Amino acid sequence: MGWSGSPMSTFDHNRSASFPNPAIQGGRQILLKCPSLARLDCEVVHHTMANKFIQAKIDLETILGYSFEDDDILREALWAAGPGSAGTRKFLEGNKMLALVGDTAMKTILLHHSYTKGRMRGETDRAMQSALCNANLNNVGRANAVGQYIVLNNINSTVSKNMMATTVEAVFGAVFEDSGMDLEAMRRGMIGFGLLE
Repeated sequence: MGWSGSPMSTFDHNRSASFPNPAIQGGRQILLKCPSLARLDCEVVHHTMANKFIQAKIDLETILGYSFEDDDILREALWAAGPGSAGTRKFLEGNKMLALVGDTAMKTILLHHSYTKGRMRGETDRAMQSALCNANLNNVGRANAVGQYIVLNNINSTVSKNMMATTVEAVFGAVFEDSGMDLEAMRRGMIGFGLLE
C-alpha cells in the first residue's frame, strides 16, 4: 500500500462502510452510506490520505522553516507502516533508513553547535545523548503534533515512543536529503522543533 491508498473498509448490516480517517487519532471513523461502496472505498481513502499529507506538509514546513522540493521524501519520513512507496520511491523498511540519515545529520549539527560554543567533549556527549535519546525525540514529536501524520499499519495501531522518535529522525533525514545536505536547513529545523537553542 502506498500513499495513494487502498481499500480499508468494513461493512455493517446497513451497507454502511466505515473508513478509517488517518487524519484523526483515536480510532474515530468516517461513516458513509452509499449503494456503490466498492467504487468509493479507494476514492475516500485516497482523498483522506491526500488531505492528511497536505496538512502534514504545511504544518511540518512551518515548524521546520524549510520547504520540501520532493514531497515523496517527506511521505517516506512519515511512513512507519513497514514496506511502502511514494511516487517512484520504494522503501522496504518504512522510514527506518531515512531515520538513520536524520540521526547522523542531527548529531553533526549538535557537534558543530557545541564546537562553536567552546564546550568540552564530556559536556557535548551529555548534551547529544539528552537531545537525541528516544525519550526526548518522542516528547519533541508529540509537542509538535507529528503523531497525527504518521502512517501506521492499521487503524488500531498507536504511535509508540520508539515509532515517534524514529519518525522525528526520519523527518530530519528528509530535510537533509531534500536540501542537498544543507546543514543550515537542518539547524533551522532543529531550532523549530526545540532540539537546539
